[in-house]
Amino acid sequence: MNSGDIEKIILLAKRGDVSAAEKLAHVTVNIDSEKINDDTLRRLASLLDSPNGSVRLWAAAAIGNFGARATEYAPRLQKIVSEEACNMTGLSAADTASSALNKMKITSVPFGCKD
Repeated sequence: MNSGDIEKIILLAKRGDVSAAEKLAHVTVNIDSEKINDDTLRRLASLLDSPNGSVRLWAAAAIGNFGARATEYAPRLQKIVSEEACNMTGLSAADTASSALNKMKITSVPFGCKD
């Protein structure tokens, strides 16, 4: 899979297509990250700002698959962890963002939930 193929899937995910966002997480698992250009990675990371929590969840998983190459997006992942972890039940974008940070060898910022 190359940048062009991933760009097409990103466009669908940007429109709120959760199955496309999930596909991004799956196709990036064993991807040679050097075959994906910086612009494509940036557009993929922009999905972390989606209003759809499921799209954010799968985008965080996909970004995590890039490991150290994606560390510039760690602050956004940290923000998801701190903002969403207290408000979600079950599997959330915050859980996946924490996992993505772990793949980057970054410890997620501890958060404090308020009652």
